[in-house]
Amino acid sequence: MNAFTSWRARKQAELDLLAELLDERPPIASDSASIVEAKSVLRARLVARAIAGAPSLGESRLDGQRTPAAGGALAYFYQRHDLRLARHDFHTLVHPALAGDFLALGWLAGSGMAALTSLYVAIDRGLAEQRALLLPADAYFETHQVARRELRHLLADWDLARAPLDGSVLHLDSIARRPPLAALAKRDLSGLALAVCDTTCWPRESSFVKEVVDRVVIDARVPLVLVRSHLKLDQLGTEHARLGSVVLLLPKRPTREQVAIARGVRRRALDFLALTGGGFSPHALWPAAFDSSSPRFDDFERLNRARNQILVDNHRRAVEKLSALLDGPMVKVLDYHHGCFFVLQPLIDTEHVCRRYARELVARLCAAGLDAREAPSFAYDFFAITRVGGFAGGAPTSALRLALPDCDQATLDTFVAVTSEWAADLSPV
Repeated sequence: MNAFTSWRARKQAELDLLAELLDERPPIASDSASIVEAKSVLRARLVARAIAGAPSLGESRLDGQRTPAAGGALAYFYQRHDLRLARHDFHTLVHPALAGDFLALGWLAGSGMAALTSLYVAIDRGLAEQRALLLPADAYFETHQVARRELRHLLADWDLARAPLDGSVLHLDSIARRPPLAALAKRDLSGLALAVCDTTCWPRESSFVKEVVDRVVIDARVPLVLVRSHLKLDQLGTEHARLGSVVLLLPKRPTREQVAIARGVRRRALDFLALTGGGFSPHALWPAAFDSSSPRFDDFERLNRARNQILVDNHRRAVEKLSALLDGPMVKVLDYHHGCFFVLQPLIDTEHVCRRYARELVARLCAAGLDAREAPSFAYDFFAITRVGGFAGGAPTSALRLALPDCDQATLDTFVAVTSEWAADLSPV
């Protein structure tokens, strides 16, 4: 089986699974554009079927019953105020690899940023005095916005290699260019009050999650909060529905102070979600993705793991080839450890110029027969190009972020060739 045939077979298996959940005849996978459209249609029908199949699942719990979901049950009186997923071992729902003996609290939110914002507001409001928030300079941009705009007691410090750790809150971010513990490899983390890790750019079974848990919870005996957006890597590229999660892990035999902190953070975070409407939607709990008792759960996980691994492998190959081809002064290739995307940094990096660059590169890729689009996220079934902003030497910069699909080798080679030719045509004038 050649690479293209293998790719099409995997895509057909994905469509087959979605269609089977609807008891429908699956559409036929041909090219990526038709696959994206078919997935969108199937996703919409899945949402409609979920709503039609549970007509009493309204904002108010009028029938007084719990609705089974994700191996547990949806429990609430009034959704915006107190909706929760009641189930044992909540942490294994979000991170299946964390099947160990953990004392854990967990809850869901309407998105990854709703989860993270409510968490940090909850931590901040529980402090009586100022503490350092050790925040990587290349953490997600909205995380920086939360730190600047919403926090009063947590003061951001970007020098992770030298900042004092005792009593501080440490933020680790999977979106960063380097593995998040790299800057702390030789530091003793046991003095931290709390650590938070955004795991969004790692597959749920990633070894990086276990590495962070081992280093923080097991070795340093520090409480750790894992925050995640499930929209990108967890749902077979369907963008099914926004969903965020928070898992708070305590070390074995935690101190009374650690238990009190965990309970206080959970209470204040849930209050914040209720007051801001940041709770999750019941229809975001797609059974194929989040219910291990679903008959197709194992098939879903297998297909999802396969597409995520090929996606990462494609990024590694593209970065290696483009780094060798783009050896001139016009464009730098910036690699990221997670392999979900990479960045092209042009010599002329104003916002206006980079937006034009994005349009031009998309047009070139489409002219070569590739499905490329300007799109703001990653883990799509097409090539996604978007402008991103950042800072270099204190000055604002712009760049292009390129997120690749799990395409076959020939398609990847075409992408590399077109992108390198486009970059070669750039001029400093």
